[in-house]
Amino acid sequence: MSQEDKTVLIDNVKLDEGISQKTGKPYKRTVVSWNGEDGSTKFASAFGDSLFTQAKALEGDKAIITVEPRGQFTDLVAVRPAPKEPAEKLGTGEYVSARKPPIEARRIYASTAWNCAARMAQADLGYDAAKNLADKIFHDLLVKGKAIEDEDIPF
Repeated sequence: MSQEDKTVLIDNVKLDEGISQKTGKPYKRTVVSWNGEDGSTKFASAFGDSLFTQAKALEGDKAIITVEPRGQFTDLVAVRPAPKEPAEKLGTGEYVSARKPPIEARRIYASTAWNCAARMAQADLGYDAAKNLADKIFHDLLVKGKAIEDEDIPF
């Protein structure tokens, strides 16, 4: 049969030790369990303890396990951490920052307009010229930022 990778939430990892009934020799077996898609508990195991440390570290976390079905048993071939999922935003999967209330947007636009106008005027044109520039920039920001609607303009 062929090997298959599965992403699972590992519920339990244990190391079974015992004496083989067939050979009379001692054995160790790493057993990993998880809940299957059908809600039943699924198991996979590997002889030896080479996968135990890796699997035990992932107990309670998502992991990618490589399994190979063998009759009524499932062999555990490999176990590794599942990639961390990016923090998804609610809704579309992308974060959209909250829109500022109109009064806050106007305050930000006014501050930006005055700072831009002051830099443009370089204090050479005087207060009146800077204010005139600031008013024009502020109005432009209001329109482009949709903080003001056409019906809000009195002319």
